[in-house]
Amino acid sequence: MRRNAFDTEFEDRNFEISFNLNPQRWIDNCPDCNNPILCEDNWQSEIKYLNSTNDGISDEIKEIPSDTGGIYLFFIKGITLPFFERHIVYIGRCHLSDSQNINKRAKEYFTDKRPKIKNMFKRWGQYIYYRYYPDTNNDMIDKNEVMLIRAIKPDFNEEIPDKLDYQPVTKAF
Repeated sequence: MRRNAFDTEFEDRNFEISFNLNPQRWIDNCPDCNNPILCEDNWQSEIKYLNSTNDGISDEIKEIPSDTGGIYLFFIKGITLPFFERHIVYIGRCHLSDSQNINKRAKEYFTDKRPKIKNMFKRWGQYIYYRYYPDTNNDMIDKNEVMLIRAIKPDFNEEIPDKLDYQPVTKAF
Protein backbone atom coordinates (compact mmCIF):
# COMPACT_ATOMS: atom_id res chain seq x y z
CA MET A 1 0.00 0.00 0.00
CA ARG A 2 1.36 3.40 -0.96
CA ARG A 3 1.41 6.16 1.60
CA ASN A 4 0.31 9.73 1.19
CA ALA A 5 3.22 12.03 0.28
CA PHE A 6 2.22 14.47 3.05
CA ASP A 7 2.34 11.71 5.66
CA THR A 8 5.75 10.58 4.45
CA GLU A 9 7.09 14.16 4.48
CA PHE A 10 5.75 14.73 8.01
CA GLU A 11 7.26 11.46 9.23
CA ASP A 12 10.61 12.24 7.60
CA ARG A 13 10.94 15.41 9.67
CA ASN A 14 11.05 13.29 12.82
CA PHE A 15 14.17 11.57 11.52
CA GLU A 16 16.16 14.52 10.22
CA ILE A 17 19.69 15.00 11.52
CA SER A 18 22.07 17.78 10.58
CA PHE A 19 25.63 17.04 9.55
CA ASN A 20 28.40 19.60 9.36
CA LEU A 21 30.74 18.45 6.61
CA ASN A 22 33.05 21.44 6.74
CA PRO A 23 36.52 20.54 5.41
CA GLN A 24 38.01 23.51 7.27
CA ARG A 25 36.83 21.96 10.57
CA TRP A 26 38.61 18.74 9.62
CA ILE A 27 41.80 20.61 8.76
CA ASP A 28 41.72 22.88 11.83
CA ASN A 29 41.13 19.99 14.20
CA CYS A 30 43.27 17.33 12.57
CA PRO A 31 45.57 15.80 15.15
CA ASP A 32 49.17 14.92 14.75
CA CYS A 33 49.35 12.43 11.87
CA ASN A 34 51.11 10.00 14.22
CA ASN A 35 48.14 9.93 16.62
CA PRO A 36 47.14 6.25 16.89
CA ILE A 37 43.43 7.19 17.03
CA LEU A 38 43.66 7.83 13.27
CA CYS A 39 44.35 4.16 12.53
CA GLU A 40 41.15 2.17 12.14
CA ASP A 41 42.94 -0.99 13.31
CA ASN A 42 43.30 0.60 16.78
CA TRP A 43 39.52 0.88 17.16
CA GLN A 44 37.45 -2.04 18.34
CA SER A 45 34.93 -3.55 15.93
CA GLU A 46 31.43 -2.13 15.75
CA ILE A 47 28.91 -3.48 18.23
CA LYS A 48 25.13 -3.34 17.95
CA TYR A 49 24.15 -1.46 21.11
CA LEU A 50 20.75 -3.00 21.83
CA ASN A 51 19.87 -6.68 22.01
CA SER A 52 17.88 -8.45 19.28
CA THR A 53 14.53 -7.44 20.83
CA ASN A 54 15.71 -3.82 21.34
CA ASP A 55 14.65 -3.83 24.99
CA GLY A 56 18.06 -4.17 26.63
CA ILE A 57 21.79 -3.84 26.12
CA SER A 58 23.41 -6.38 23.80
CA ASP A 59 25.66 -9.08 25.23
CA GLU A 60 28.55 -7.63 23.22
CA ILE A 61 28.22 -4.28 25.02
CA LYS A 62 28.18 -6.11 28.36
CA GLU A 63 31.43 -7.85 27.39
CA ILE A 64 33.43 -4.66 26.74
CA PRO A 65 36.55 -4.77 28.95
CA SER A 66 36.52 -2.92 32.26
CA ASP A 67 40.27 -2.29 32.41
CA THR A 68 40.41 0.69 30.05
CA GLY A 69 38.95 4.08 29.31
CA GLY A 70 38.87 5.63 25.87
CA ILE A 71 36.92 7.40 23.18
CA TYR A 72 33.61 5.99 22.01
CA LEU A 73 31.07 6.86 19.42
CA PHE A 74 27.50 5.99 18.62
CA PHE A 75 26.48 5.78 15.01
CA ILE A 76 23.37 4.95 13.06
CA LYS A 77 23.88 2.13 10.59
CA GLY A 78 21.41 2.15 7.73
CA ILE A 79 20.10 -1.03 6.16
CA THR A 80 20.08 0.05 2.52
CA LEU A 81 23.88 0.01 2.19
CA PRO A 82 24.97 -1.24 5.64
CA PHE A 83 28.62 -1.52 4.57
CA PHE A 84 28.64 2.20 3.73
CA GLU A 85 25.68 3.91 5.40
CA ARG A 86 27.03 4.99 8.81
CA HIS A 87 26.28 8.31 10.48
CA ILE A 88 28.19 9.35 13.63
CA VAL A 89 25.68 10.94 16.00
CA TYR A 90 27.56 11.09 19.31
CA ILE A 91 31.19 11.10 20.48
CA GLY A 92 32.20 10.73 24.11
CA ARG A 93 35.10 9.90 26.35
CA CYS A 94 35.63 7.83 29.43
CA HIS A 95 38.56 8.24 31.80
CA LEU A 96 39.91 5.13 33.41
CA SER A 97 39.63 5.44 37.20
CA ASP A 98 38.75 3.35 40.23
CA SER A 99 35.09 4.23 39.69
CA GLN A 100 34.81 4.45 35.89
CA ASN A 101 35.78 2.45 32.81
CA ILE A 102 34.57 2.09 29.24
CA ASN A 103 32.39 -0.94 30.05
CA LYS A 104 30.52 0.87 32.80
CA ARG A 105 30.18 4.04 30.73
CA ALA A 106 28.80 2.18 27.71
CA LYS A 107 26.09 0.55 29.81
CA GLU A 108 25.10 3.86 31.44
CA TYR A 109 23.68 5.15 28.16
CA PHE A 110 20.81 2.68 28.30
CA THR A 111 19.28 4.64 31.19
CA ASP A 112 20.61 8.10 30.23
CA LYS A 113 17.99 10.80 30.81
CA ARG A 114 19.40 13.52 28.55
CA PRO A 115 16.75 14.43 25.94
CA LYS A 116 19.04 14.08 22.92
CA ILE A 117 20.29 10.66 24.02
CA LYS A 118 16.76 9.46 24.78
CA ASN A 119 15.65 10.70 21.36
CA MET A 120 18.57 8.91 19.67
CA PHE A 121 17.45 5.57 21.11
CA LYS A 122 13.73 6.24 20.65
CA ARG A 123 14.05 6.98 16.94
CA TRP A 124 16.95 4.76 15.86
CA GLY A 125 17.46 2.23 18.69
CA GLN A 126 17.59 -0.88 16.56
CA TYR A 127 20.08 0.80 14.20
CA ILE A 128 22.43 2.24 16.86
CA TYR A 129 25.94 0.85 16.90
CA TYR A 130 28.87 1.55 19.21
CA ARG A 131 32.57 1.63 18.54
CA TYR A 132 35.42 2.55 20.84
CA TYR A 133 39.09 3.35 20.91
CA PRO A 134 40.64 1.95 24.11
CA ASP A 135 43.06 4.23 25.95
CA THR A 136 44.33 4.56 29.52
CA ASN A 137 46.02 7.96 29.11
CA ASN A 138 43.35 10.32 30.44
CA ASP A 139 45.09 13.43 29.07
CA MET A 140 45.11 11.97 25.55
CA ILE A 141 41.51 10.84 25.97
CA ASP A 142 40.53 14.47 26.70
CA LYS A 143 42.52 15.83 23.75
CA ASN A 144 41.16 13.24 21.33
CA GLU A 145 37.57 13.83 22.40
CA VAL A 146 37.91 17.59 21.84
CA MET A 147 39.55 17.05 18.46
CA LEU A 148 36.92 14.61 17.22
CA ILE A 149 33.88 16.55 18.41
CA ARG A 150 35.20 19.82 16.99
CA ALA A 151 36.05 18.19 13.65
CA ILE A 152 32.90 16.10 13.22
CA LYS A 153 30.34 18.04 15.32
CA PRO A 154 27.90 15.15 15.87
CA ASP A 155 24.26 16.17 16.14
CA PHE A 156 23.60 14.58 19.54
CA ASN A 157 26.59 16.10 21.32
CA GLU A 158 25.12 19.00 23.26
CA GLU A 159 28.33 20.94 23.73
CA ILE A 160 31.38 21.58 21.61
CA PRO A 161 34.47 21.32 23.85
CA ASP A 162 36.78 24.28 24.41
CA LYS A 163 33.94 26.76 24.05
CA LEU A 164 34.07 26.98 20.29
CA ASP A 165 32.28 30.23 19.51
CA TYR A 166 30.23 31.03 16.46
CA GLN A 167 29.76 34.50 15.08
CA PRO A 168 26.16 35.71 15.26
CA VAL A 169 24.27 35.61 11.99
CA THR A 170 23.93 39.03 10.40
CA LYS A 171 21.89 39.97 7.38
CA ALA A 172 23.89 40.76 4.27
CA PHE A 173 21.46 43.42 3.07
